[in-house]
Amino acid sequence: MYEGFVTVPKLIILLFLLFLLNGCLPIPHSDYLAPEISGVVQDGDKPVSDARVYLDATFDSKNCEQYDMQAETTEAGEFVIGPVKKFRWVVLLIGDPIAYWTLCVDTPEGKKVLLQQGGIGMSPLTLTIECDISSSEIRYIEAFGTIEGKCIGKASP
Repeated sequence: MYEGFVTVPKLIILLFLLFLLNGCLPIPHSDYLAPEISGVVQDGDKPVSDARVYLDATFDSKNCEQYDMQAETTEAGEFVIGPVKKFRWVVLLIGDPIAYWTLCVDTPEGKKVLLQQGGIGMSPLTLTIECDISSSEIRYIEAFGTIEGKCIGKASP
């Protein structure tokens, strides 16, 4: 009776195949945009206490003017912040995700960038760091890609 019309089951199969051909699957999930970061902030050999630490996981993340999360350091300069997750409806089957995030801390001179990651590849799930805000040296943390900043540490996939 309805010859030539697409039925609902056929339409669902057709949409699924179109998504699959584009390298996408409609599977709701959460992506990690930034890892859970735990660490210590120091100024030389002194811990920096009661300082705000900011995590910015936006694509144009540069200096934490806008941020997704904030935490405060303890008396010993310790903090834990993150992870930043984002809900997505579609899974990309081809290509790597893009991860951009910046970690900053408040100093008397203003916000100071501690670490940045940007580029192709997933962010590590956890990161343990030690940061010296008096250092002018740029250090690198190897993970999936390179994380650079004023900190040393270890990343876990």
